[in-house]
Amino acid sequence: ATCYRVGTLGSENLREISKAVSTLTRKRGVKQLILIGDFNLPNINWNDQTSNVALERDFLNMFAENALIQCINTPTHRQGNTLDLLLTSTVRNIENLCAGTEFCSC
Repeated sequence: ATCYRVGTLGSENLREISKAVSTLTRKRGVKQLILIGDFNLPNINWNDQTSNVALERDFLNMFAENALIQCINTPTHRQGNTLDLLLTSTVRNIENLCAGTEFCSC
């Protein structure tokens, strides 16, 4: 699944995304969920899963509640933030992941 979240949207947007993610993670027959997109959560420190912004902490909690693992560990924005995420229910099929601020070839 893919997602684009406008950074100025608030808690109502979180509820909509949370509802969609919960539906996907609980769908019968889904062995692995891969959710990619631009979530515009610039203040999250992905190394320790923290943020000083309440809405972003709510997103972190929603990802955790749905057992989603964030796989991109490099900045995807020229200002050094990781805005583009790859969230998955299991990392076993994720290989040769390449992300950055410029086009990259793996």
